[in-house]
Amino acid sequence: MTGLQMKYFVLKPKGAFDDPYAKASRTALQAYAREIRDENPQLYNDLEKWRIEEQGAANEAHLMAKLESEDTDGSRQ
Repeated sequence: MTGLQMKYFVLKPKGAFDDPYAKASRTALQAYAREIRDENPQLYNDLEKWRIEEQGAANEAHLMAKLESEDTDGSRQ
């Protein structure tokens, strides 16, 4: 047998805007939260808050890097 062989796995939604593992973790958090929303609204809210915070941080870092890059190469007026 190949692949994941344990019962649980850990998500790490913190990461760069284009980090495929962080993006997958944020997507998985959202899917899980939506599935348990009716059963456990507080957990749903906590997971969504966490995902949104991490996505916001990734977006902000991506934007700042892009702006810095434009400043250094003279593209931005």
